[in-house]
Amino acid sequence: MNSPLLTFDHSQRSAWQGCKRMYLFRHICGVRKATPEGAGFAFGSAFHSASEVLDMVGDVAIAMATFTSMFDFPDDKVRTLLRAKHMLESYQQYTKQNNWHFTQQEEGTMEIAFNKPLTERINYAGRCDRQFDNGDIGEWKTTYYLYNSSGNPMPYLQQWWGHNSIRGYAWACGANRVHLLGVGVYPQKECRGGKEYPCCAHLTIPIIPWENKQFQYEAATIGEEIISACQTHGLSIGSDFPSNLEKVLGDDLHSFFPTNTSRCYFTVNNPCQFIDLCTRDVPRGLVEGNYVVDAFLPWLDEKEDK
Repeated sequence: MNSPLLTFDHSQRSAWQGCKRMYLFRHICGVRKATPEGAGFAFGSAFHSASEVLDMVGDVAIAMATFTSMFDFPDDKVRTLLRAKHMLESYQQYTKQNNWHFTQQEEGTMEIAFNKPLTERINYAGRCDRQFDNGDIGEWKTTYYLYNSSGNPMPYLQQWWGHNSIRGYAWACGANRVHLLGVGVYPQKECRGGKEYPCCAHLTIPIIPWENKQFQYEAATIGEEIISACQTHGLSIGSDFPSNLEKVLGDDLHSFFPTNTSRCYFTVNNPCQFIDLCTRDVPRGLVEGNYVVDAFLPWLDEKEDK
């Protein structure tokens, strides 16, 4: 079997569905975000890694060492090391109470990475957080508020019900159920009984056969759209970013990739905004503050020297 023309994941699928010009710059031309991620993203990433260590070794202190090495926002008043320790302790207690047991992957991690043929021309890739011993899979989320004032789980978890990435995980892993676990960041307020709300909540989502079929059809359709768009305009499918960028700029190909005006003109933190980018007139402020194209950096340096 020949290598697939396209390997894509949920993030790329979402970008294509949301704004094709954003997909063009980000995933075909290699525009990358230059600004560092904020405390919320860093906290979530650190917790994911620390919880994985905790599941493997069972020691909160060792897990906290991993967290501390990844999270460097000492001035954040909510996302603190003390809060992270409390979350890890609550997470460990919650998994034990539910008698959850996870399968360690061959790579020595708890996280599952997959890259699976969707069609002869397309592979679908991705990652999900856990595989249970019974074949179920799990996806972990951290959120600023986990419960409302009545003690009920916020819609944060419900919004993932039927989400494309969840169905993609289930399809790739052959799972019939997905467990969504939400772990709260903000210190939960005391309820009327004087106790804190639990730090964890979860939903169990059954995956029924028609959802897998729908996922396969939709993902394959979108993948073929991406392949067709690239082939029509002579763009490489893969990671030949410099050549693609040169062609896009030289032939004004961005105009053939429509924007989503309801999303793209709300903030400047979006490559679709960069009309100047397509004329090789990149304002220094945009380079420093938002996105930067690697291929432009030598050109910008030369311009500054002049």
